[in-house]
Amino acid sequence: MPMLRRQGRRNRGAGRAPPPVKNMEGRKCHSAPPASQDKPPANQWLKLNAAEKLTGIPLLSQKTFKNIRIAWRCIVNINYRQDKKRTENTMTGSVKVNSQAICAVMFIVIVLGGLYLYYPYKEDDITSARQRVEDEDDKTSKQVMLEDNFKTGKWEEMKTKMFDDKSLTIKEERVKVDGNEVFYRECQSSEISQPRGVLLFLHGQAFSSKTWKELGTLHFMASAGYRPIAVDLPGFGETKQFTNDAATLVLKLKESFELGDTPVIIISPSMSGKFSIPLLITHPEAFKGYVPVAPVGTNLYKESNYQKVEVPTCIIYGEKDTGLGQESLSKLSNIPGKEVHELKGAGHPAYLDAPAEFHNILLNFSKKVYA
Repeated sequence: MPMLRRQGRRNRGAGRAPPPVKNMEGRKCHSAPPASQDKPPANQWLKLNAAEKLTGIPLLSQKTFKNIRIAWRCIVNINYRQDKKRTENTMTGSVKVNSQAICAVMFIVIVLGGLYLYYPYKEDDITSARQRVEDEDDKTSKQVMLEDNFKTGKWEEMKTKMFDDKSLTIKEERVKVDGNEVFYRECQSSEISQPRGVLLFLHGQAFSSKTWKELGTLHFMASAGYRPIAVDLPGFGETKQFTNDAATLVLKLKESFELGDTPVIIISPSMSGKFSIPLLITHPEAFKGYVPVAPVGTNLYKESNYQKVEVPTCIIYGEKDTGLGQESLSKLSNIPGKEVHELKGAGHPAYLDAPAEFHNILLNFSKKVYA
């Protein structure tokens, strides 16, 4: 019986909370933190109880055991509070980051939506852009072919290919100038929607716009991406003679072609110099570039007049042209920034005697001017 009573007492005392103890300052320290403090999770309490059992070794004194238990609980409580504070800070930072990300996404969506509404998608735009790329590829391949023919000097072969090109067509019509009709020829390419520039071809005494057509010049420049126009001057070709002011005739022709103030490259051989030279001196703004081929009328102006000209000029003359070729060269050489080309073995109509070289020079000059 005494043994059973003792065992019962031990069992009843096992479930009781340990008595309060005093810490180093003499204050009571409970085994569990006060209700006002944050309690650690249950799993940490389980670990604490297991540690207490492990440290309850008879070799340790009761005072040492109490101090270890107090220190352990304080450490656990401090770690819990630090973990909780770190968790709160982490959660707060995550919310901030997420808010910024959400604002950035919303801003991008709004911008893209505005662009979509302002620039609506159109299949026609994509098709036209694709067509422009294809046109550029075609023009590039054609120019490679032209350059290859220049190297070999086979102008007749190249001219035959251009005449057989179905995309190139010659338009022959008339325009009104001061109530008078002026005949002209223009080559158009169905593969080019926007020409790189405009070239206006005049002609010499024994020639007309038909010369530029038969030579292949109109086809050649159209295939290179330009808009070539050749006119019959008054009293030549299909244009009847009428009274006109030579200095302003070209300006009126530009208005008839709806070119307005758009400057153009003017090609002026021989007799046509009486139209182009006065215009060059008095209205240089009408020129994008000037290509004189032994023109007449250069001796009507002083060297100082030519020195004031600021129009890109490409002087062409034949090696055998000792008349107008040399005379015009001496005057036109006073133009600042001019370039001079002598065609070997060519006479006065140098473009007829050396067509491959002439067209090569004309094309390169047009590229520079309209670059």
